[in-house]
Amino acid sequence: KIKYINSKGLTIIEAMVTLAITSIIITAVITLYTASLGNFIQIKETDKQANESIVLFTMLEKDFSRGGFNHPFRGNPEAGICGVSAIYAVDALRIISSDEVSSCYDKIFFQNDGTYIIERFKITYKLGVDLDGDPSTPADSDTLYKKIERTDDCNTIITLPDDLSVNARAFIHGWQPVSGHIQSFEVTAVADADDKIDIEITFQSPQDASVSQNFKKRIFLKNKLLALNSRLCADYCPNSIKPFADYLITDDADIWDPEEQS
Repeated sequence: KIKYINSKGLTIIEAMVTLAITSIIITAVITLYTASLGNFIQIKETDKQANESIVLFTMLEKDFSRGGFNHPFRGNPEAGICGVSAIYAVDALRIISSDEVSSCYDKIFFQNDGTYIIERFKITYKLGVDLDGDPSTPADSDTLYKKIERTDDCNTIITLPDDLSVNARAFIHGWQPVSGHIQSFEVTAVADADDKIDIEITFQSPQDASVSQNFKKRIFLKNKLLALNSRLCADYCPNSIKPFADYLITDDADIWDPEEQS
């Protein structure tokens, strides 16, 4: 005789309890993995934002802090002048709006023959630029742009190629993206301080919309308004290009006596 041994299986209640416990374990593992992945992404994106803020603020501070410099580039004692005319004395830093700011500065270019030319440039930063000029297509509102233009008074932009030098044509450029992870960009002038501005930038993570960081930096301009450096002088130009041009060196040692000479 052949005997059959019947194996007893799980009851439906036992199967449901087993399935419930397994689901709880799987849910816990998935939750832990998701939380760990989220924390990893947040730490990674936050670190990227911090590094990007350092680079961007360094660039902004470099461009804005040199705005306002007039001497020694504009001074020319050989021509009997030092500085520029009052019509060219303009504000070095111009906050056009809260999301757009520009700075003017002078740059000297030395030629092969030993001569030099001095030209004024204007740097502008703006959040969101309509590059194609079509109002039907929205501007890239999360990108900070920068451009450099040639000017003489920070208001009139020189655009004709014949009026631009070779150096200027190689130096200027239109709107170019600086950072594409900007949620907000705000520039404000410090009250009762012409040489200080506050720049506040909120960086937005392109990978996770919930991750953003706000950075704020106060920039101290190395110089104030260009108007303060625009005086004309005929005899004494302490900040001119050649500070010792036309100076007379005497053999009389008594002239250097600090007790008698100032």
